[in-house]
Amino acid sequence: MKYLTRFVIFILIQLVLTGYVKALYRPVVIWHGMGDTCCNPDSMGKIQEIIKDTLPGIYTYSVMLGEDESEDKKASFFGNINEEIDSVCEKLKNDENLKYGFNAIGFSQGGQFLRAYVQRCNDPPVYNLITFGSPHNGKKHLFRMPSFSSHSNPLTFCR
Repeated sequence: MKYLTRFVIFILIQLVLTGYVKALYRPVVIWHGMGDTCCNPDSMGKIQEIIKDTLPGIYTYSVMLGEDESEDKKASFFGNINEEIDSVCEKLKNDENLKYGFNAIGFSQGGQFLRAYVQRCNDPPVYNLITFGSPHNGKKHLFRMPSFSSHSNPLTFCR
């Protein structure tokens, strides 16, 4: 966790250096990956806590799809992304704290969804988009698996 904290601090410093030269920090929007939630205290909640501890007074917004964390988690697996992006575009546009733009951090599929936000609406604008583990360019090659004889069990091989 110590390295994650240092890494997030480094990223935040980079965001601040490229942001407005004011006493206030540019807001940060965070979007979680598949199977996570906006506010899980061990993941996105912890990231928000680190950001707020590092940059006192900063406004952070963690994207939640649905009315509660349970719906948010379900939507990360089964939601209609086109509808979700439209909904997030509307939510972010209506947030007074984000009206002059923000920096965005996306984890896994959340990074791809933030990219979709930038490409589809970007109002308010994203100044810096940082993604972790988001396959923006797809996967070019599959690892070649060894061939198995009709008598061997692939699960045994994997163990």
